[in-house]
Amino acid sequence: MDGIYKIITLLMLLLFCGCKNKETIISNEKEFIKNNIKTLIDSVESFDMSKYMTKKDVFSIGLIDSIVVENRHFKVNKSKNFVTLKIYPNDIIYFKSKYELKLVPLNNKNTNILFIQFCDFQINENKASIIVRKTRGIGMIENIYFFEKENNIWILKKKKMLTMG
Repeated sequence: MDGIYKIITLLMLLLFCGCKNKETIISNEKEFIKNNIKTLIDSVESFDMSKYMTKKDVFSIGLIDSIVVENRHFKVNKSKNFVTLKIYPNDIIYFKSKYELKLVPLNNKNTNILFIQFCDFQINENKASIIVRKTRGIGMIENIYFFEKENNIWILKKKKMLTMG
């Protein structure tokens, strides 16, 4: 009986340590999104057509509520260590704009919203990259953002346009 107790205690300890490490990784990824949300959701004004329309166009931003792996731009993203992640309302609290930002599910068909989707997100100790797709109606732009960590702060090093249409 004493040996079984030791095995159970050891398994519980390993399970606890393993889960704690996973939470730290997710926390780092969520911190990255939370602190860089304003940088990732930039230039949304170019999709606002209310200045040119005769009827009142209520413009809002819909951020897709999950980061997915598409692995489409493998020439730009050479690494395959992509992360999937669910985005929650407390992850977007640092976004400040005159436009309303809402979290929306992936298959939303509302045409009066600028949809923003994050995909192919990868992060390691001091480098990160993420693809950001902005779509409204038939207009779309897709950029990849490259970040480096300097003095414990993520700095945008390069933004590259992948597709536009």
